[in-house]
Amino acid sequence: NDLYHKGGITQIQFSPCGNYLYSGARIDSQIICWDVRTNKAMFAMERKVTTNQRIQFDIDAAGEYLVTGSENGQFIVFDLKEQGKEKSRYTLNTLYAVNGAAIHPYIPAIAFASGDRRLEMPEQEKQQDEALDARYPAVYVFKAKQKHNSMVE
Repeated sequence: NDLYHKGGITQIQFSPCGNYLYSGARIDSQIICWDVRTNKAMFAMERKVTTNQRIQFDIDAAGEYLVTGSENGQFIVFDLKEQGKEKSRYTLNTLYAVNGAAIHPYIPAIAFASGDRRLEMPEQEKQQDEALDARYPAVYVFKAKQKHNSMVE
């Protein structure tokens, strides 16, 4: 099996049924699904992660969908019933990474957070070793459309 992480693991999460474990890593664009009964990687889902920043994912309460952000301002919905096939991809109005993802456990809603640390060079007259730390945090909440008791349309 050729599925493995290239960077340090930053998140693991069990499926609601407990048979699968999902893992994501820094400097690694894959989220890998592992079957804990056989200890084998089943499939991988792709997102853009080429930095050390932690990019989170979440799984809905039914174990049908996984949502994640990416470093290029997108959030992605994967269909776990179809071996992680990409269902939807949305670009948020941000220049920053979408680094947080959460699915509400009871209502059809998804939340995402964006922001990353940006170091800007100070004005020339300031000392060379000074840097301005600029953060641009944002939280987005979307109420999903319901169709056939599914969270995502």
